[in-house]
Amino acid sequence: MREDLDRLMEERGIDWLFIEGGNGDNPAMHYFLGGAPIGYCSLWKPRGDRAYLFTGPFEREEAKKLPFTAVDTTKYNYHELLVKEPDHLKRAVEFLRRMIEDVGVKGRVSLYGRGGLGANFALYRALDGASPEVQIEPEFENDVIITARETKDAEEISHIRRVGEKSCEVFGEVRKLLGSAEERGGKLYSSGGPLTVGVVKRFITLELFKRGLMEDVGTIFAPGDEGGYPHSHGTDSRQLAVGEPIVYDMFPRELGHGYYFDMTRTWCVGRVHPEADRNYTLVKEVQAEIENAIEVGGSAYSYHKRAADLIARAGHPTIISNPATQVGYCHGLGHGVGLDVHEKPHLGGTEKNPDLIQPGSVFTNEPGVYYPDRGYGVRVEDTLCVTPEGKVENLTPEPKALLVPLK
Repeated sequence: MREDLDRLMEERGIDWLFIEGGNGDNPAMHYFLGGAPIGYCSLWKPRGDRAYLFTGPFEREEAKKLPFTAVDTTKYNYHELLVKEPDHLKRAVEFLRRMIEDVGVKGRVSLYGRGGLGANFALYRALDGASPEVQIEPEFENDVIITARETKDAEEISHIRRVGEKSCEVFGEVRKLLGSAEERGGKLYSSGGPLTVGVVKRFITLELFKRGLMEDVGTIFAPGDEGGYPHSHGTDSRQLAVGEPIVYDMFPRELGHGYYFDMTRTWCVGRVHPEADRNYTLVKEVQAEIENAIEVGGSAYSYHKRAADLIARAGHPTIISNPATQVGYCHGLGHGVGLDVHEKPHLGGTEKNPDLIQPGSVFTNEPGVYYPDRGYGVRVEDTLCVTPEGKVENLTPEPKALLVPLK
């Protein structure tokens, strides 16, 4: 949680956090700024004190509304640098050096944000030598901000809960669309034309936008054999067929880069696929048993292993018994959800996975079974949270019936 930042910095010997980039697709910056309408900016956070937010003059009033020390970067006279220094890299280093000197940055600095790898490498390597009292030493794994984000406070959970409620509304509208389709020769039609994956996806996008949500890489809506590949998104031109299992996995976030939600259902329209029906029942039972077993302090890996053991007992290969399997239960049980759709805790891997379920954890519970050569995959996914008080709560109030009946 945010309140852990100074403690984590102290434990790791970090004196300053430096975050750069816009408040768009930049989870580290959004973690501090929330939904504030701030474009490109820099934020320097000293250990044990409030952060400095550096913006251009156009956003100086928005910056003053935030709980930081707002700094207008015109004071560093970038125009003078443009006139005097033709080398772009040297200009950028000098501009940052002036910030560092102004606010008294010293000691170990860890870096965060989004940008081009090559440009950033060159910039921060040069900056490391430009100020003798500053050591640029970014963390490679489980950095301070990632670790703080692993648990959410009540406000963050309320954001995710709200996205979940809206997501379930979209699922309900899609279910109505499918149920209102017309069957002709085993194929589905809607509004007089073929009901294809692309038609459904465009409908989903519109319903999300109506609710202030957006997609990043696109919803998974994968019928038949395509649903047998866990992250196949489905072919837009493919027409839906009666009784063919459809894996529908949606992971939208708030517009303006906010918190994500993640949920999956498997549907058959008109009639059920017998083998998929048996395995969907199994997957739902496994999911329910795992949810009931969740405890504060529990090993994230242990729940993955428990799901694998239950699925193996039913006769399926699993990623634990055969890490190379591409059928059966071939992925981890779940993952954390927040400002990234995949973050800590990781409910998978091996027994060496150190992640724990803690107060403030928000994560998915998504067992599945996949057989593309048999024409189906099944998955059911809910997002769960452990409230800061330690109560396990399911944030996904969406029915889990496999059959979507035709009217």
